[in-house]
Amino acid sequence: MKRWRAPAGNQAFSLVELLVIVVIGGLAMVAMANVTVGQVKVTRSFYTSGQVQQDLSRLQRFLLAETQEACAFQLGSTSLTSCGAACVTTGFNELRLLVPITTSANADPTAAANLRTIIYRLSGNQLLRTGPRILSSGALDTATANDQTDTLVIDNVNTFTPTLSSDCTIATVSLRLNVPGTTSTVPAIGSNAEVSILRAGSRVFN
Repeated sequence: MKRWRAPAGNQAFSLVELLVIVVIGGLAMVAMANVTVGQVKVTRSFYTSGQVQQDLSRLQRFLLAETQEACAFQLGSTSLTSCGAACVTTGFNELRLLVPITTSANADPTAAANLRTIIYRLSGNQLLRTGPRILSSGALDTATANDQTDTLVIDNVNTFTPTLSSDCTIATVSLRLNVPGTTSTVPAIGSNAEVSILRAGSRVFN
């Protein structure tokens, strides 16, 4: 009986051939890993930018709600003393709100004794707030003893540039935030900053 022999073309791989296959397979796995890592980084970047955009939207809503309680705005380190006083309109990144706060429905909200100042200022990359404490109800604390100084509103701020209308009742604020861990910003550098139009109101806290 003849024994079956595999044709010469079907012989097993040599050690050199196996090593070449292993090396090629390893290189392919490294390439696939690099592509996967790159995709993860891109996804994380988009996710972070999305989170920063949400932070920017929340900041805009917060500023809008608080500035509606003011009767006038001021820029710089000097506070207004009355709702109709002339104001500084450009040149500073410190925004001051003159806010009427009364404990009586019959009190004159424009009286000097009932006017309080809220300050927003940029320190490094942090937007800080000084002024009456915000209660859980959303109202401002009428007790001056509870005023807060340099409370952090939001960090990673790239741009906070307010300008005012000539009558001190409309603030236009340019905003841009940094994306943490990257050199990116929201909105991107080279595009226009996010602009918020804030209008002073006349609401009185009771």
